[in-house]
Amino acid sequence: MILLRFLLLIAVIAVCRSVAGQWTNTANLQNSFINSVLAEDDTVYAATGGNGFFYSPDNGIQWNQSNSGLGQNLSTTSLARSGGYLFVSTISERVFRAVPPGNNWSNTGSGISQTSVVELLSDSGVVYAGCSLAGVFKTTNNGLNWSRFALGEGDVLYSLHKNEAGFFLGLAGGGFRSTNNGVNWSPFGNGLLNCNMHSIESKPGLLFTGSDLGFFYSSDTGSSWEQSNKRASHPWINDL
Repeated sequence: MILLRFLLLIAVIAVCRSVAGQWTNTANLQNSFINSVLAEDDTVYAATGGNGFFYSPDNGIQWNQSNSGLGQNLSTTSLARSGGYLFVSTISERVFRAVPPGNNWSNTGSGISQTSVVELLSDSGVVYAGCSLAGVFKTTNNGLNWSRFALGEGDVLYSLHKNEAGFFLGLAGGGFRSTNNGVNWSPFGNGLLNCNMHSIESKPGLLFTGSDLGFFYSSDTGSSWEQSNKRASHPWINDL
């Protein structure tokens, strides 16, 4: 999963042309900073900081900018797919949704207490929205209504992740996890060196986080962590 997300992120700006690893730039997306990438079959979606939403119908060869309905601030932060809709979060206007490929957007963030939503996660028909300073909200009806799921006002949140072991929230200085679908939460982070958990991913038996202090992994569902920055001259990691 980690390798797949990494390759998809690279595919936004390049297409592999040879087995030897040669890459060709396919689009600069108006020189945007790319915050999130989502791929379905041949279509790739990108949320950018400042220039809004883009999609490519041909695996990144050609790109279309599509911001109709997205409002005034085009700093988009994350993408999710659920119930026949695309969802995109924004830094100042909560969450929008559209039917793929995303030509017409409508605001669907009613009930989210903060306008800055930094992370989206979709799982089994539920969409979760993580706010930068107001916790996590969820919707079970494709964004028509949202309710608080975790944390409260003031918690600095960076990332969301869910796997067979539970639900994980990456925060500034550590994280929280729940093994009963959000009913109870407990802090974790022993060994994380008080870092900011920008991204969380997993595979069976292992949990990973990318942070401002580099790469960490856990073999006990987050109870303890080991740092692994071998050959990383610049250990800051935004996404896995």
